Amino acid sequence: MFRLASALVLLATLADAGTIRLNGGSLVFESILAGDSAVNLTGSRGFSFEGHAQSAYLEAADCVFECDIGETYSVGMIVSGNDLPGVAELGAIDYVDVGGVNSWNTLVLTVSGTAKVPRMGAVDTKVQTVPVTFGGQFYHEAPVPLLPVIEQIVGKGRAIVTWTKYEDRDRSIRRIVYRVGR
Repeated sequence: MFRLASALVLLATLADAGTIRLNGGSLVFESILAGDSAVNLTGSRGFSFEGHAQSAYLEAADCVFECDIGETYSVGMIVSGNDLPGVAELGAIDYVDVGGVNSWNTLVLTVSGTAKVPRMGAVDTKVQTVPVTFGGQFYHEAPVPLLPVIEQIVGKGRAIVTWTKYEDRDRSIRRIVYRVGR
């Protein structure tokens, strides 16, 4: 009975391993409707991720044609699983199949933040910087078979939102760049 209890405690400990604090990196979305971007992240505990977001959901897409000046909009974003393939490193261990179809290794990445739709004035392009919070999880293989380890991902940064005026009164978001750090 003692061995079974000890094994269960060990499994519970492995399942939730710790926190990765992001300290660098970026995502550049040239089209917020397509949701495609290279993803480069670095963080504490020797964490790094090089990959590609495919079909990420950018909440700012709601503002492509319909948001009014002064309206609050979200610069939030989420991408995960097979839509975020790449290579991760954590504590000198490489995980080369993150987001793979037959892989335990997967990454969930979220960004949250809000801003007000800016007044364009006479300019055709306006750049707006918005503070954001990064979050997510990194699930990876564990020494115990069939039990992935879950690392929490946290960080702060900014979204650099490029607005373009395409008619006298209308504006749309042309591009969003997310940067980790201040």
